Amino acid sequence: MFTVKEAFRTHASTAVAPTKKKAAVRKDDLEVVFKVNVGAGLCCLATSPSGLLAAATAEGVVLLIDGVSGSTRARSEEMEEPPNAMTFTSDSQFLISCADDGCARVLAAASAKVLIEHSVAEEPVDGKRPRCYAADHVVALDGAFVAAAGRLLHGCGVPDGQLEHEILADSPIRALSVASPGTVSWAYAAAHKGGVLLVDRRGDVARKLTSDRPLKSLAVTAAWLAASAFDGVLELWDISGVVGQSGEANHRLQTYCGSDGEVIHFSVDGGGLAMSGARAAVIDFTGSNPPHPYRKGAGAPGQPDPLPRVCMDDNHVQYAAWAPHLERGDKTTLATVGKDGAVRTWQPRGLPLRKGGKGDPSRPQQMNPQLYTFLKHDAAHPSGDALPACTLVWLGEDVVAVGYSAGDIVAWRLID
Repeated sequence: MFTVKEAFRTHASTAVAPTKKKAAVRKDDLEVVFKVNVGAGLCCLATSPSGLLAAATAEGVVLLIDGVSGSTRARSEEMEEPPNAMTFTSDSQFLISCADDGCARVLAAASAKVLIEHSVAEEPVDGKRPRCYAADHVVALDGAFVAAAGRLLHGCGVPDGQLEHEILADSPIRALSVASPGTVSWAYAAAHKGGVLLVDRRGDVARKLTSDRPLKSLAVTAAWLAASAFDGVLELWDISGVVGQSGEANHRLQTYCGSDGEVIHFSVDGGGLAMSGARAAVIDFTGSNPPHPYRKGAGAPGQPDPLPRVCMDDNHVQYAAWAPHLERGDKTTLATVGKDGAVRTWQPRGLPLRKGGKGDPSRPQQMNPQLYTFLKHDAAHPSGDALPACTLVWLGEDVVAVGYSAGDIVAWRLID
């Protein structure tokens, strides 16, 4: 008798395997430096000032990898939960991670051994179980780290792990960012639904910046603090001393190219701010002000140009990061990774730029102008397949690495 099980078995044996989709690359001109597989699903990456690469897997294992050769230097024991976020201390001696179990962990960078486990949780109310929220944001300060879980912020010493300060915000923390080097009035910023808290090293709130938007990400320079909302609207505060007493943003900008607020990143010199979305976009702060027929206003040097520079690519950009160039100026490189997992590089602060915009050209006064920048280099995963990426980091001024969810880490070198 022909059973139901046999029918399914027959169907499975005759099924045709789906064809893998290829990544949409146009130049494929980046040199592969190394490709390593961490053996399981990759969650996140972090890089140290000394060039060490930390890779966290879905199994709760952290591997410490040489950022030049790709060789594994150390491997941690399996932890209860995989890390959500990681960061190295400025001296590259310690790695701090945080996870869904509400714990922040300090690992020795030399051995990947867990030295400290700290629970980011409120003191339980008598007779009730303690509330546990996922710890999902962490930053390293000078001799300390700050981790966020829900509305709670814990600042702890490194390497002793002693709790130094605790802050309970009005709503869940959405992003953390360290202050720019040389800032003395505050040490880190924490974004939540009502705005941004600027907190000093002792844990005192030095200033409150207000916003009526659900903020999602932060980026900081010596002059500006940028926060992006879920709808992609960018808010900018002049933190050099000109923020109004109300704490409201000095500028509120839109790119009109599907920015999503997931990732924003300032270039090292503060001259450009990149945003992820349907297309990557850059806000320029250099005051170059290229001519545009629909320009409604131009930013002075150090002020944001309201005309965004849009990367000419239709593959939704999930990650964007500037190369750590110190003196490249217009040739400073931006790397992006789209949904197809291909890495692409751009120089959106330089020429050529194409003029365009959104709207009806017959009504130029109502146009939303844009400047378009062009692709410099691109490359797909060595297999050529479109694979989902989970992170993008720079390993040097000319080496960029992409972490793929399947477990591969691929590093490419830019060739001029």
